[in-house]
Amino acid sequence: MSRKTPKYFHYFLACVLFDSLILVGIHYLFFTPSYLLVILALWVIANLMNYPRVVGRRYISHYKLLGLTVRQLITFFILYGLGYAVLNSQISWPNFWQVLPVLFIMLSRLIFVFLLQFYRIRGRGYNRFLIIGDTPVMEQLINRFLSRKSYGHILEGKLEAFSQEPIQELILNNGINEIYCSSRCVTQEDISKLLAFSFQYGVNVHVVSDNSAKEESEESFESMALEYSELDLENYPLIDQKNLIIKRCFDLLFSTIVIITVLSWVTLIVGILIKLESKGPVFFIQPRAGRNGKYFMCLKFRSMRQNSGVKQATENDPRITKIGRIIRKLSIDELPQFVNVFRGQMSVVGPRPHIKDLNDKYDATISNYNDRILVKPGITGLSQITGHRGETNGNASMSNRIRIDILYLRSWTLFLDLVIIYKTVVDLLFFKSKNAY
Repeated sequence: MSRKTPKYFHYFLACVLFDSLILVGIHYLFFTPSYLLVILALWVIANLMNYPRVVGRRYISHYKLLGLTVRQLITFFILYGLGYAVLNSQISWPNFWQVLPVLFIMLSRLIFVFLLQFYRIRGRGYNRFLIIGDTPVMEQLINRFLSRKSYGHILEGKLEAFSQEPIQELILNNGINEIYCSSRCVTQEDISKLLAFSFQYGVNVHVVSDNSAKEESEESFESMALEYSELDLENYPLIDQKNLIIKRCFDLLFSTIVIITVLSWVTLIVGILIKLESKGPVFFIQPRAGRNGKYFMCLKFRSMRQNSGVKQATENDPRITKIGRIIRKLSIDELPQFVNVFRGQMSVVGPRPHIKDLNDKYDATISNYNDRILVKPGITGLSQITGHRGETNGNASMSNRIRIDILYLRSWTLFLDLVIIYKTVVDLLFFKSKNAY
């Protein structure tokens, strides 16, 4: 059972909504609201661009939020200036008074933190955490977290060592948001399993270095919070909620454009050609492993004769029809998967979704195989553009593909996705995909 509670993101949305209400109220009371929608849109974008990393979300204080607000305001004015530079022939530059209400955001943020702390003192909105490791540093951390109600922490459990079943039970039954473990008390294998929990259940995992121990009287809560070491954790950018939002927005926009401008008419043409050559449906629908191993019905144009089984396609496969061979060579058979992307089952870029037989075959034999299903599968991916597509001949071939998939997970950026899409299109146009059959 999967559990999703992006707690900080809920606070983030509430904070942006509070900002928006302040801006709307001030504009309608004192200023001309002609630029209000533009200001609101740019402010939301500036907030998303400065969405704090995990290391900055462990607690919320006036000091941290004001520093974040300054960065967001700077980003806002840069975006506003760039917008004017691009559209200066269509809009007039607003005077100081039209943008002034944005500066009231500082006041709204101070009020927001006060309301949040009051909300927590009343016993609500707590961040529930689990401790792994019985060391002086972990005791010090517990004391700091529980020293004030306004910090918003509740200790839900304390384990001396890593144990998978109790941790999983606490996450599901007690709503754990964060796991803190001593670097002395977990192995690299334990950390990999904790990372899997992080993806699957939306739990933030932190490894606390014992080098962060200092005399309690000499250290404040704020400075101690900065000592938490996450260097032992695998660096998967898509664990960050902001990056997931960016990737989902891109997927939604890209899939919508492809469905409207390409798939809408290609389906008619390809469908007629498929029907003319062989009996059977236009679409081939097959269960594939999605995020967290949850299976979904993956769409493709049918390229094989009906009832050809689920065996992986090979070179010169007699089951493939004439039109099927063409659409597979051009990857046109994959176009319906943009519907899966639009529905949120897949991403434009990511590890390819495997059938159940392949998952069962390689799960126990290839290290880190299951890490690839911690994110949504993709229509194309880094392994595809580096020559690791098509038939997999044994463990060595699949291991190379998995290695590239894991590299993608660790290196993800939106720019990397754009590069992969560009390289995929170029490879298709110039028939560079040798293993497409």
